Amino acid sequence: MKKANPFSTKKRLFFLIGSLVFITLLTLIILMHIKENRNPAPSSSIQETSVTITNKGFIPNEITIQRWQNTRILIKNMEGHHNFILEKYGIKTRMLQPGESIYVYFYASAPFEYPGGYRFYSDSGDGHGVEITGLLNVL
Repeated sequence: MKKANPFSTKKRLFFLIGSLVFITLLTLIILMHIKENRNPAPSSSIQETSVTITNKGFIPNEITIQRWQNTRILIKNMEGHHNFILEKYGIKTRMLQPGESIYVYFYASAPFEYPGGYRFYSDSGDGHGVEITGLLNVL
């Protein structure tokens, strides 16, 4: 009976794994290149704004940003337990304690490719009887 050569099996496995890694990296590079060519380059400056959350809602409940910009929003929770959710961009903070603040950073590209209004909200479930929502206007 002929024994299997362990080195040939290891070489095949190594070649297979190496090929998969190479194909994955090549695909990522191509996708990044396509995205870079479609979107303007991000500005080196950061547009900043802030939102305060109370049990009655967001203050202000409407904010405006420029698309194709690095963006930082300071979320300040003044009372109750609240979070900040901007589903269109996949942003969801943890629940903030009263008096706690957190920054949210993002580059306002896709899905903000087109100007418009995007809903943000808190799903705190504190039962204040008030729907806590706001509008992010992208110009």
